[in-house]
Amino acid sequence: IERALEAADDRALADKLLDLLISTPADVPELRAARRRWFELSLANRQADPAAALAVALRAVRELPEEEALWERAERLGREVSKPDQVADAYRRLLEEQAPDRSPDDDTLEPVPLAPGVVRMSPEVVEIVGRRGVEYHEEWFDDPEVVALMLRRILEVAPLATWAFERLKLAYNAAERWDDLFFLYDRVLASVTDSDAREELLEDAALTAKDFAGDADRAIDYFAALLVLRPSDARVAASLERLYERLGRHGPLIDLLTASLASADAATAKTLRLRIATLYMDGLGEPHLAYESIERVLAEDPESAAAFALLERLVVMPEPVPSDAPRSERPSYLPSGASSPPPRRASQPPPSRRARKVSVRHRAATLLKERYKSQDRSADVVRMLEIELAGARGQQDRTGRRRDAAHAAPSRRARCSCTRSASARGTPARSAMSAALAARSASTEPNALSLAARRVGPTPGTASSVLPMRARERSERW
Repeated sequence: IERALEAADDRALADKLLDLLISTPADVPELRAARRRWFELSLANRQADPAAALAVALRAVRELPEEEALWERAERLGREVSKPDQVADAYRRLLEEQAPDRSPDDDTLEPVPLAPGVVRMSPEVVEIVGRRGVEYHEEWFDDPEVVALMLRRILEVAPLATWAFERLKLAYNAAERWDDLFFLYDRVLASVTDSDAREELLEDAALTAKDFAGDADRAIDYFAALLVLRPSDARVAASLERLYERLGRHGPLIDLLTASLASADAATAKTLRLRIATLYMDGLGEPHLAYESIERVLAEDPESAAAFALLERLVVMPEPVPSDAPRSERPSYLPSGASSPPPRRASQPPPSRRARKVSVRHRAATLLKERYKSQDRSADVVRMLEIELAGARGQQDRTGRRRDAAHAAPSRRARCSCTRSASARGTPARSAMSAALAARSASTEPNALSLAARRVGPTPGTASSVLPMRARERSERW
């Protein structure tokens, strides 16, 4: 056919031969260069018929979209015959084939499968053709929605097309289409590998979510990703910290504060650990984890009043109940009116058992007891001994704790009473401790032992009944 075309002197015959050649299958790679030549010959032969030439040009750009010269020919012919809509439609149809519409429930970042028979073009070709199409459409038509759709399709295939991203970002910002905007950010971020470019995108997305869209959850995601790339950026860390506080995300906030301990000086580290302990107690209801932070503070500053104040709060937290009790019967470790803590993160230790939580109270009470001893605060010493006794294991341990209470009492009579109580098996622990506390005050308050007698109450047949009797005798003498 080509030899016949070369020998043909009649233009009409040549056009028929060219149409026959062009009608051959377009998916034969070996004929790709030849087909371009056929299209150019056909266009040259139809110069006298611009409408027919336009039809050939539109078929040529559909088969060979990477050839910019063919697009230029199609645009020029469209102007000549006043049919720019046909060229604009060719641009739109090509982009639609390369980036089909997503289904409403498809929020993934994966490319949408192409229709059968459509060959996927390279991102570079899509960007070139798409840019020409956007410029041509804006030259002839005033339809921002169509332009935005073309830009979105370009970015679906070529997410690194910065010019398209910037234009579409401005359009979505102006229209407050936040979901579309952040999907756009995510689509580009999933493709960008350059560290500097990722940082710039993440910062832009985070600030847009926080300051314009008012989407704190998305802002947190972007700031957290940015902090991985800029671990020493105090401004990013501060923004993330404020967002965690606003949303009550205590677990991630603790992780953030803990990570900052490595670069903090001694004074700052102390403040951070105390804050972490408070978050564990008030935010997550985890006294054992709070105690670990407090213990670190006291190891570096044994006289920290703030640390001891937190220990005082810890020892008065409700006793945990066995883990097999119904959830509604378990006491909350959270302050009144606070919501339940979020689900435990994988980075946190496994849930504490009852023995461990009681042990933490016991250890906290021991630290407070030693401090109150050094300050000669006997009533507080005995109060801490009560807490220690409540967590004692076995009769021998409880007896030892009662003897400690007896030694804490200043008067001989009070010590004797507590020692008798300590030797009695089955005596209520808190009664013995209360008696010791009342006896300690007996030297200054005449009715103190009577008060102790009322608190303990007679227990016939046990040694503990001695204490009420002694109390009455003491009261009568006074």
